[in-house]
Amino acid sequence: MLPRMDSEDRSVIQAADIRGRFDEPVRQASAPYEAPLVATAVLYTGDSPRLRWRLLDGGEEQIGNTLTTPGLEQGLQDWVNRITDYLVKLYAVRGEQERTIDIRVQQLAKLQDWNRLQNFLGGLAGMRSIQLRRLQGDTAEFQARFAGPATKLERLAKLQPGLESCEDDRALAAVSARPEDAGKSMNEEADPAPEQMSSTLEFCWDRS
Repeated sequence: MLPRMDSEDRSVIQAADIRGRFDEPVRQASAPYEAPLVATAVLYTGDSPRLRWRLLDGGEEQIGNTLTTPGLEQGLQDWVNRITDYLVKLYAVRGEQERTIDIRVQQLAKLQDWNRLQNFLGGLAGMRSIQLRRLQGDTAEFQARFAGPATKLERLAKLQPGLESCEDDRALAAVSARPEDAGKSMNEEADPAPEQMSSTLEFCWDRS
């Protein structure tokens, strides 16, 4: 998405903020767009155009550098390619072994909410199956079979508008191993296969 740069945007960010690499104005200006990633760039024209860019993930800079190119069009294409490569690392699911991942979503106000959510989760890349296991009050619990780590499923899930970490920021992506041999010593190295691993993710549903 490109920012509208209307009066509301201009009230919180100026071109000088981009050139100066000031994070806080960038975070404030991009917050209404609810985009997980934000790219900024400064283009210096001339005989040898330069494009100084960076990519913020969750408000923190992850990658960026300065591209020098003989032509503006090539420089922009190189910039897009760099960002695309980063997106692939974050979101692509490449035939990893399946894992069982429990998903708990709070603050679901309507039946239509969990139905919409289940359909969205079921359509994610790498999702082998998704089942509603329990619905109690405003909380739904799903069980997913996903061909990738819980951290990648968490990031993909947050592409759904309204699905976000709870206020206490307890989105859990820590993996707990379930070795088949429960009698193993605590000091013995245990490296269970992916299908023997389970994870839990917790989200809250934003009714707005």
